Parts: sequence; structure tokens; C-alpha cells
Amino acid sequence: MPNKFLTPLIHGLQLSKVRYALPLYCNVRTVETDPTSHHMKRLQVEVNKAMRMVLGITLAERRPISELVEKLGVPTVNQLAAETTLMATWRQLRSEELHLVG
Repeated sequence: MPNKFLTPLIHGLQLSKVRYALPLYCNVRTVETDPTSHHMKRLQVEVNKAMRMVLGITLAERRPISELVEKLGVPTVNQLAAETTLMATWRQLRSEELHLVG
């Protein structure tokens, strides 16, 4: 299967599961020097493996993850955690707003 067809699989099969689990392990880093939790690191490693597979590169090639993210447009686990947290907060605020209006 050509690599261009694999990127949607990362989004559909892998990242959807990562998003689902993030509320359990979410530890959003706001700066690079913030520590990364063990669970978030393990999730990122799995996403990295998928990106390498799609691009046809090996771990031995030592490509920066930022390069893989840029080429494929796949967000990092930290970006997903921030997005998930913001969306959950927005939904809660919106729900409370609707409850007050109704």
C-alpha cells in the first residue's frame, strides 16, 4: 500500500485511540522544559513508530520527530492532550451556559 494512504490510518486508527485515552494520562506540557509523564512518553513512542513506518524510515536514521510531524501533519501527543483538554473545558463551559439559559 502506498505511504500516502497510510497517514489517514494513523489519524483514524491510532490517534483516535490516543485521544480516547488522553484524559486518563493527560499531562499537558506548556514549555519544553516541563517533565513528560511516563504514559505520555510511551504514547508518543508508538505514534513515532507509526510515522516512521509511513515515511519508510528507520529508527537508526535518527530523524528528528519534529521533521516527521511536519512532513505528515500528525500532531504530537502533547498537542493532542492540549486539544483534548481545551475541548473538554469548552464543552463543560458550554453545557453550563446552556443550563443557565434553559
